[in-house]
Amino acid sequence: MDIWISWCHRRTKCDWCEESITMGNPVARGKWWKKGQWSKRYYWHPECWVKQGLAALDKSPFDNRHKVRSVLSPEQSKRRSLLLREWADKKHRLLRAAEVGSNKAIESLINRMCIIYADMLSVGGVPKSWTDPTELKEFIDGYEHTGDGYSVETTAGQGVVPVDTGASQEN
Repeated sequence: MDIWISWCHRRTKCDWCEESITMGNPVARGKWWKKGQWSKRYYWHPECWVKQGLAALDKSPFDNRHKVRSVLSPEQSKRRSLLLREWADKKHRLLRAAEVGSNKAIESLINRMCIIYADMLSVGGVPKSWTDPTELKEFIDGYEHTGDGYSVETTAGQGVVPVDTGASQEN
């Protein structure tokens, strides 16, 4: 929508208060259009245009949640961003490896994802979508790993991240 203020050259009615706008007074004009197909024109008293805008803002009150500064340092933030991207890459590659059925590639990718999972703990914590280790199960149907988890060496130290493959459950 295009909106501008100009002088009124003919008498018209305000779309907000429905009173007339007389010739020679300022008018806020609006044009809502789709190129070459249709257009709709609006006329307001400048004060009514402001009232209309404020009324629209009252319907959705101000929320400052998007302006909260990160508690992470710039180095941690950069590291977290890199880990998030690497997780997405490994997850995508895991999907492709599962389609092909390459157990060696699947195990390698899951091991790397476990390392990323452990490293995320030191840079702001693990996202909610990562907290359930069985998230990996959907990618590894038909893949069996006989162990309690994957032993990983991380920058934070040695750790074991359990991955439930569903192999131990009986149907």
